[in-house]
Amino acid sequence: MRLTLTLPELEKGYSLQHGPKERILELGFMAERKEPVAIVPISDHDYRIISAVLLTEAIGVKETSVKIQFRPIWCKVFILWCNSRDKLSALVCQFPDQQIWVDDAGWRPCKMTLNGSGTDPKTVRESEYKLGELLTQRPRPWILGTLNDLIQKHC
Repeated sequence: MRLTLTLPELEKGYSLQHGPKERILELGFMAERKEPVAIVPISDHDYRIISAVLLTEAIGVKETSVKIQFRPIWCKVFILWCNSRDKLSALVCQFPDQQIWVDDAGWRPCKMTLNGSGTDPKTVRESEYKLGELLTQRPRPWILGTLNDLIQKHC
C-alpha cells in the first residue's frame, strides 16, 4: 500500500484518507502497531525525498475514511546483495542522526562513506527512494522486520 500525501499534510503530521472499507481498516491496524508505510515520494522544504512515514495514531475511523497521524521518515537505504545466491544480504541505513548496518545478526551502528568522492551520485540519489520501495515489495524481505523495529525506536 502506498499513501498519497501533500506537502502541507507532511508538515502538519496528519492526513484524512478515503477509500474502500478494507483499506481503511488496514490503515487503522497499521497505526495501532505503529508501522512504517510507503508514500508516493515527496520532497520536503530541505529537498530531501520522503518515501515513508511512521503511523502513530488513527483517529475517527469511519467506514470509508480515517484521519491518520504520522511522522515522516527520512532515510537513505543502500542495499547489499549476495552475488552467488541473488538474495538480500544487508542494508546500510542513514538516518539524520546515525548510520546503521542491518543483517542476519541484527543491527549495529556503522560509519561508512555514503556520498561524496568515489560514490555514484545516481545510487546516492536513488537511496532516498529505497525505503518506500522495500515497504511495498511483496513478499517483504526478511530483513525488513529488523528495520521496522529500528524505525519504531529511532523515529
